[in-house]
Amino acid sequence: MPLAPSLIGDLWRFRTARTMLPILVWCAKHRRTISYSHLDAEIVRRGVGAHTHAAAYGRAAGLVGDALYELEEELGLELPPLNALVVNKYSRRPGSGCNAYLDQFVRSRTFAQLNDDDQWAVLEQAWDKIYNCRNWDALLEHLEMEALVGAVPSEYEDDYEQVITPETGGFTGGESEHHRRLKEYVLRHPDIVIESDAHDWEGAVEVMLPSGDCADVMFHNGPSMLAVEVKSFISSDADLSRGIFQCVKYRAVGIAWQRALLEVPNASAVLVVQQYLPLQLATLAERLDVRVVVVPTDLTAAMDDESLVLLSA
Repeated sequence: MPLAPSLIGDLWRFRTARTMLPILVWCAKHRRTISYSHLDAEIVRRGVGAHTHAAAYGRAAGLVGDALYELEEELGLELPPLNALVVNKYSRRPGSGCNAYLDQFVRSRTFAQLNDDDQWAVLEQAWDKIYNCRNWDALLEHLEMEALVGAVPSEYEDDYEQVITPETGGFTGGESEHHRRLKEYVLRHPDIVIESDAHDWEGAVEVMLPSGDCADVMFHNGPSMLAVEVKSFISSDADLSRGIFQCVKYRAVGIAWQRALLEVPNASAVLVVQQYLPLQLATLAERLDVRVVVVPTDLTAAMDDESLVLLSA
């Protein structure tokens, strides 16, 4: 077996690195991360190793990252750090031992020097590279390793027994007065969607993105951007569902825009509504990592009085 130097050895960490590599390739091809404890459970389930404390997997994952670096030079293939897919069960991010492997996605600074939001943006970029890499089969073939047989069960399979099928439906008319009021309220009160230092951000309504989409409200702080989709209290479940997916699109386009400008890809999006989402849609938003902010209807209704005060001042 033509192994990379980092994979050669009889100690647990070397054997486990070799064992986990096909599992991580499967995760990459299916666009999934895997927690340390879930990785341990999967190795035990497949009968290719014994149960070990989850924290021990960090060293084995690091050997996978080292091996990919060695093989990338040897084979002349792009092999992004698969070990970044191994994450903490609760924080859903790799341990600090992975920081050095993420430095390649950062310009002028190290990953550890970034703030939390920018670290998440870089992680998303790294995962995107891993998911879209087309060299994983060639890697396994070179290492004479078999591709994983059968799927890795979802870690949260029991939590999502009901399959979410988002409602669909076409646009049925122009902008309502309720929608306009909510949009203007968000513009005047950026602190409801910006968690800190809202005064540093500038906003505008109806901002066009490079994709041709138009964000209801867009806030900028230098190269950082936050797109807001608003849905008033008259929105149907189908309209709320569309709003969730619109946020996914805004975020993706914003990140692509920043990458084109060679900026840190930290664009985000938030859905502002005037009613708590039904359980199914709340679960959908959580699954798609869409932040939802609820603004009570009485706040936007008070905007007329606020406008009169401004006019009379």
